[in-house]
Amino acid sequence: MLRRILWKQRLIFFSAVLLELLLLRLFFAFYNIPSPAPGFRESFLAFLGGLRFDLATIPIFLAPGLLIGWAGMVLSAGWKSLKKEKGAGQIALWSFRLEICINLLLTAFLTGLALSSAYNFRFNGKHLGWEFSAYLVDLPMLARSSMDQSPMFALMLIALVVAMVLLGFYLPTRINIECSPLAETLHGIVWMLIFVVLSRGGFQASPIRTADALQSGQPYLDQMALNGVFTVSRDLSDTEQFRPTVPRDEAIRTAQQLLEAEPAFLSKDYPLVRYMPARNNQPGKFGTRPSSASRERAPPNIVILILESGSASLLQRNGGDPSNTPFLNALVGKSVYFDRFFSSGGRSANGIFAMFAGIPDRAGRTILRSSQIQNRFAGMAMLLKKNGYSTGFYHGGDASFDNLDRVLPELGFDTVVGQKRLRDLIQAPPTSTIGYDDAQTLNAFLKYLDERQGPFMAAFFSQSTHHPFTLPSEYEKGRPADAARLQGFFAAARFMDDSLAEFFSKVRNRPYFENTVFILVADHTHHAGLNYLQDRHIPLFIYAPALWKPEIRTDVASQLDLLPTILAISGGGQLYSSMGRDLSSDFTGNDGVPFAFFAGGSDTDIIGWIEGSRILFKHFYLEPGVLLPSESPAGTENLMEKEPDLYADYLTKARIFYQVARTLEKENSIWPDPVQLEKIYRSVKTR
Repeated sequence: MLRRILWKQRLIFFSAVLLELLLLRLFFAFYNIPSPAPGFRESFLAFLGGLRFDLATIPIFLAPGLLIGWAGMVLSAGWKSLKKEKGAGQIALWSFRLEICINLLLTAFLTGLALSSAYNFRFNGKHLGWEFSAYLVDLPMLARSSMDQSPMFALMLIALVVAMVLLGFYLPTRINIECSPLAETLHGIVWMLIFVVLSRGGFQASPIRTADALQSGQPYLDQMALNGVFTVSRDLSDTEQFRPTVPRDEAIRTAQQLLEAEPAFLSKDYPLVRYMPARNNQPGKFGTRPSSASRERAPPNIVILILESGSASLLQRNGGDPSNTPFLNALVGKSVYFDRFFSSGGRSANGIFAMFAGIPDRAGRTILRSSQIQNRFAGMAMLLKKNGYSTGFYHGGDASFDNLDRVLPELGFDTVVGQKRLRDLIQAPPTSTIGYDDAQTLNAFLKYLDERQGPFMAAFFSQSTHHPFTLPSEYEKGRPADAARLQGFFAAARFMDDSLAEFFSKVRNRPYFENTVFILVADHTHHAGLNYLQDRHIPLFIYAPALWKPEIRTDVASQLDLLPTILAISGGGQLYSSMGRDLSSDFTGNDGVPFAFFAGGSDTDIIGWIEGSRILFKHFYLEPGVLLPSESPAGTENLMEKEPDLYADYLTKARIFYQVARTLEKENSIWPDPVQLEKIYRSVKTR
């Protein structure tokens, strides 16, 4: 037998993985280099700073295999103690072969993950994180999208992974060893101790986290220090991001006072439950109603158009190219338009949950992909059904992504139509690798609206402005050959805008148009190339020319406010549970000063508060937070030291607001069960 010493082999694997991680970050650096490129010195320092994260990642590659090999050595040592020399040697040999096989197979998978993460940065401005679990479920769709967008990259990735998998099965068969099982058992323990220290990033009190890479304030340089294996592993292990900051009852009282001044909350067990008085078929009040509008009319239909990545910065009033969104630019002057409207999160799941459940989503893994989504929520669609509305949701993409096909029915939607069901409704194939484009889906959506009887609430969620931005050929003209992130997005925005214009040109001729309220809102911004303020700023149009005159609203608001606002438009008269306010009524909470709360975004570990002329960002694991201007022009100076009282006030509010949302989610005390709901409703009627 060829004599080999296991510790030398493991040291070779350790060095090989470290070299691979360095090469992966080198690939990231060249693949995503911005224009203009940062200086050599700062790039080199950022790359060098990533060595600590590489070392912390090595245990993820090697620890599972080492555990198998170590367990085999323990078994071999025990077997040898029974004077069975030959059997002990075979156990040691095959346990080490299995260790090598696991190392290579796991390395193949993790290499694919790291390369995919570098690819993800080009389009989303960050490494993959906890959302990798969502992408893994939709791997076939994403593979098609990747092949369509970057075929050379996709083929290279597939070839590399396949080669490493084949090596993982071949190489172990070529290895023979002689070793001392007892010595190798002790040696395995030493390796495990080393891995524990490395995975923590050293001997410091707090383990190394993704946030430790945030040094320069430039996403490219900060992310260069990281790798996708590290960011995914840390995000998936961060199950306890939320920490209460004040006692529960104090937090509840503070949150209630932020939402409403008068004692409107009706239950100690369900602290957010309020009653909205009936509006007597009056659809709310925004500014002055046209003189021709009747004071008595049927409850209005409500159509919600959710614009994927529909940043406010697309609009001309916010510096956007007027040719990108001419329809939306014109709609500003025809609507009740909210000029300081903000997203409640950074992903589609965050925005959709905030709008339809009235509660802020988690900063990390969305509640839509957690077991808590089975809790009770006062869903917008459920409340409107109590007012006689039919409810439907249309999306051109995969409705199972983020569990929408399972979550939305729980929130009250009668009909949820995604790509699979659209195949039966649209007599044409999808134009995109991720589904039907906005024009195709809006045509099917319009047919759905035409078939409604009585009041209806229907939502459409666009998808053409989602990567890979697959568009009809006429919109591809002038788009760079490399399909750069922003240019591809702007081309998709033009297509989305034209699709909306065509939809409205048709719907204006429908008999239900005059009694329909159209609400256009984004799920989040497009993130790339935006400053901190633009990254939160989204538009809100409430378009109902027969009901309200156009108006520009400048008070701060967010997606959390849509549930109570739409309930009011539908006529009210219902119990509801929400952490938002009715935008059609005077606000009495927080001393009458409107605010917006958000959780998550480009960095998922962020919570924040917007009030007046300031915006607060607070990272879960970094001290201190940041206080910046919330009105243009955006600033770079942290105003925390100049305005310490304001900083402390906003930080307290943000922490408590998030604490209440997560506490009630954990307790399942956001919305009562039917028996308790009836008791609360009877108490309202007897007042």
